Amino acid sequence: VAHEDGTVKLLAPFHSTTNQEKDVAEWQLKGPLTCMALGPSSSGVVAIGGKERELGLYDLSTGEATWEARNVPHDKLSLRQPVWVTAVHFLDGGGYEEGGAGNMIAIGTGYKQVRVYDIRVSSRRPVRMMDLPEGHRITALCSGKSSSSGSNQLVSGDAGGTVYRLDVGKMAVVGRMEGPAGSIRGLVRHSSPSLPFVALTGLDRMARVYDLRKPRKEAFRFYLKQRLTAVLFSRQGRKGKKGKAEEEEEEARAVLPAGEDELEGMED
Repeated sequence: VAHEDGTVKLLAPFHSTTNQEKDVAEWQLKGPLTCMALGPSSSGVVAIGGKERELGLYDLSTGEATWEARNVPHDKLSLRQPVWVTAVHFLDGGGYEEGGAGNMIAIGTGYKQVRVYDIRVSSRRPVRMMDLPEGHRITALCSGKSSSSGSNQLVSGDAGGTVYRLDVGKMAVVGRMEGPAGSIRGLVRHSSPSLPFVALTGLDRMARVYDLRKPRKEAFRFYLKQRLTAVLFSRQGRKGKKGKAEEEEEEARAVLPAGEDELEGMED
């Protein structure tokens, strides 16, 4: 958990013996912080950025910085460009539990910019970047790679409710998702390749789900009465119908030694 003042806490709420969350570790960074993303489990890092606080990667076990981005070069008037990282997403992470390299990171800024970093590049500057045509500060990012097209895409949401689909290779807008009427605060892609869905929530009190095979119009919409700030997909597939994800899980359980499936159920 990252706080705006720069305090970062690593919690273990499910291992506490009381109702209070248990702090595993805590460290202090330079604030103000505005966004955070947990890297893939194999990397053991967390990505953090903020206002006048460049993107940085920090080791979860020690809190020490392992990598920090450099600001882009000065503009054509030789003026320093302001820093305001408002959204961050691991492009090749595949989610914390799924593993992944965690070398490619996308960020959104408060100035409608999208930048892509490769932490293997020595310059520590963006390898790709673009300015969005319209909208407000970017508040959320997620992968939008469709299993049918195979193109590497990114979905961005901003403070005005504008949701774009971006081609990461060309750094170009390929489409727009219609529907949101308020600031986007939560944006997530389903972890299963067989379920190409993106869910988003925001201050308009609606939860929306889009099918990336027909991404322009929303596939589902739910009114949830409160201003929403985050959203997650369950690891399960469609309710009431077995999808590929469930079939694969059942096949995996069939070959597990006796007793391990009960343990996995307890962990879930």
